[in-house]
Order: sequence, then structure tokens, then C-alpha cells
Amino acid sequence: PSDNSESEASIWSSPGASWCNPREGDILSFSGITPTGSWTRPDRGFRFRVVGWGDVEWKRVITALVEVGYDYVLSYEHEDPVMSREDGCEKCIAFLKPLIIKAPLKKVWW
Repeated sequence: PSDNSESEASIWSSPGASWCNPREGDILSFSGITPTGSWTRPDRGFRFRVVGWGDVEWKRVITALVEVGYDYVLSYEHEDPVMSREDGCEKCIAFLKPLIIKAPLKKVWW
């Protein structure tokens, strides 16, 4: 990724996978790592985890979405191999709720 990835509102999607610019929808780089093996294997290339339990910096993701004007749904898909759907959904909501920006700044006032 370039040094100005923050200003480009780039999102780190997952470790070793790709950088994406949400304004353009372009993948800026790709590592070539392909996950293989059982989804529940702990030493797998990556494992899907409940929001807040993995490596994604969710404050950066939500900030980037707000910066490009996204104002719609945050959807959660449960594929965590460790916890139940009920636990995962509860933990996802508890983690994301305080991060939601309810009133984005429309214009800088200073």
C-alpha cells in the first residue's frame, strides 16, 4: 500500500489478503495467500472470526466508510469456527454498537 493509504480511505480487509480503495473498488495489492484446509484448523492461513475477535481494525473500516459517504447497513455474516451463531451475533453487536458514527460531520467547522 502507498504511504497515503489513509487519505485514500483504504481498508485493510484481512491479514495477507488485499488492500482495497472503497471509492474506486480497486484492489491495490494482493499477497497471493490462499486459505486451504479445514475451516476449523487453528494453523490455517486465516480463519473467519466474530467481529472484534480477529485482526481487522474496525474503527478504521467504519471511518473509511463514513469518509466515502456510506450511510446504510452494516451486515454481519457468521462463519466463526469457535463460537455459536447466538454468541457471535451478541458479541458482534456489543463490539460494533459503540463504533457506529450516528451523526457524521458534514462540513469542517474550524
